Amino acid sequence: FRYSKALSEEMLAVTLCIPTCLRVFQLTREFFTKELKKHYVRNNDTDVFSSTWNSVMITFACCGVNGPEDFDAVLPLPHLPLEKTIPEACCQRKLQSREGMIVNRQACLDGTERFQNRQGCYTVILNSFETYVYLAGALAIGVLAIEVLLCDHKSSVGGCPAARQGAAPTLGACLSTHIL
Repeated sequence: FRYSKALSEEMLAVTLCIPTCLRVFQLTREFFTKELKKHYVRNNDTDVFSSTWNSVMITFACCGVNGPEDFDAVLPLPHLPLEKTIPEACCQRKLQSREGMIVNRQACLDGTERFQNRQGCYTVILNSFETYVYLAGALAIGVLAIEVLLCDHKSSVGGCPAARQGAAPTLGACLSTHIL
C-alpha cells in the first residue's frame, strides 16, 4: 500500500507542477521587466542592481528581460545623451566578459541592430536551462516506468499476493504490496 501511495503522489506532483510552473514563469517575466524599468540605472557600476544586470547581459549575450525595448522607459544618466537607448552591456562583444571588447560600440549605441544583442535575457537563460528541465523530466518518467515494470514482473513470477492466491494480478493489487 505504501508503494502505491508513493507512486500516486509522484504522478500527482508531476501533474500539478506543470501548470503551476508555467504560471510562475509568466509572473517572473513580468516581475523582472517591472523591476528592471524601475531600478536600472544605465551603465552605473556603483549601483548593485544595475551592475548585476550588466553582468548578466554581458555573460549571456542578451539585452534586458525581453529585449532592447525594455530600456526605452529607462532614463539615462545626466551626463549621457538622450538618444542612447540601450546600455553598453547590450552591445555584442568579441569575448562574453566585462573585459571583452565591444565589436562596434558606436554602431551599437547608434541603434545598428547587427551590433546589439537583441534577444531578452529571460528567454536566453530559460533556454539554457531547458535541456536540464527536459532531462529531469525524462529521468522522472524513466524511474516511473521502471517502477511499473518491476511491479509487473513481480506479479508475473508470483511476487504479488494476488498472483499467489490464484487471482489474476492487477497493477493496483501488485502496487499495494511491498515490492522492493
